[in-house]
Amino acid sequence: MFSDGVFVRSAIQEQKDLVGTRVIKIGDEPISEAIGRVTDLFGKDNEMGVKFFAPLLLTMPEILHAVGLSKSVNISSFTVETEGRHRVVKLAPIGPVEILPADTDTSWMPKDGWVDMRDKAKAPTPLWLKNANLFWIEYLENSKTVYAQINQVGNKQDETLQAFSKRLLAFVEAKAADKLVLDLRLNRGGNGQLLLPLEIALLKSGMDQKGKLFILMGRSTWSASQFFLNWTQKHTNAVFVGEPSASKGNVYGDSRRITLPNSGITTRVSVYYWQDWSPWDTRVWTAPHVTAELSSAEYMANVDPVLRAAIDYKPQKSLEDVLEDALTEGGAETAVKRYRQFKAQVINKYADTEEPLLKAGQRMLNEKKPEQALVLFQLVRDEHPNSYRGYFAIGAALSLTPNKADAIKNLEQALRMSPKNYDVHNLLRQIPPTK
Repeated sequence: MFSDGVFVRSAIQEQKDLVGTRVIKIGDEPISEAIGRVTDLFGKDNEMGVKFFAPLLLTMPEILHAVGLSKSVNISSFTVETEGRHRVVKLAPIGPVEILPADTDTSWMPKDGWVDMRDKAKAPTPLWLKNANLFWIEYLENSKTVYAQINQVGNKQDETLQAFSKRLLAFVEAKAADKLVLDLRLNRGGNGQLLLPLEIALLKSGMDQKGKLFILMGRSTWSASQFFLNWTQKHTNAVFVGEPSASKGNVYGDSRRITLPNSGITTRVSVYYWQDWSPWDTRVWTAPHVTAELSSAEYMANVDPVLRAAIDYKPQKSLEDVLEDALTEGGAETAVKRYRQFKAQVINKYADTEEPLLKAGQRMLNEKKPEQALVLFQLVRDEHPNSYRGYFAIGAALSLTPNKADAIKNLEQALRMSPKNYDVHNLLRQIPPTK
């Protein structure tokens, strides 16, 4: 799943004419419907999990048959597009599914005997696809950047993550680098208890400054690597670049395999709840400060837009600062206009917006301007319809006005979305019932 659609990225020799084609349909269903049908078959914390897992399942004949995308496990039909022309191809199974390693995303790595979209690229292999070793370092002379790829939160046989962290710190100091880039795009997790030496090394490196420390992340950044994102966001000035992470700070994890006694079906169930974020934090992922997504053409040409965005990074105002300035200049109307402009920029596609908008609305409340606060809180509700916080904020603002009935309606909606929320319950109790 690239930024411009779903493509056949790699295939066996007999199917090489399909490599680079765009997938339009599977069976009689458009690709969007096909993705939707497999989405409930795997555990995920957000839509980045769909980008990771769905393409894998859509190459499995048994899955396609089970969800009604093919009439038989022996033949599946795909409608593909090349240069605007569509054709239907029928494919048969070629063998059992390869089991992916648990903590490193190796799905992008070339397979022996297979044809890949990148095979004819003139540029060298991008660093993020150079190898799937647990961790390694390279110096980029032209930009004075230390690039470190950490593909698993674990230990090698010949080097622990702690030893690597010390080596990374010494390497940064020896090179007197201008930037440090940590690439977690293939990091599916591991043992989060091993992260402390790496975190200490970052703080000692002298690179903890805005515009010097970068974390590259995406749909495979998950589990223990999400723990690392949580820590760096809280304790450093790191700039996150790429796609959103595949997990979040408050999440169930550490799944264990169980076999259901009657059906014999094997499944996995989480056994722990991790809470690195505030209890009221409703974010579904860690968002990048700079959105950079990979297109099919960039992949085919061995171009890495994510690393390029980090190296070419230019600081910009945060949304919180943008809204603060807008409120000072012209109030809520100006703030909404500036918000739209901010969101229209490609690099801000996945930017966190709920908290800055809530803070801006609270400022208007503090300034005794409830009408302007409501404009901003309503924008929160519209932009984050699955979060209770917009409804709660609207209810709280309306509770300060004669419009108690609408205040109660919004608070009750917030309570439906967050049934055990103490603050919503408490505010509802304080509002006298309407006749």
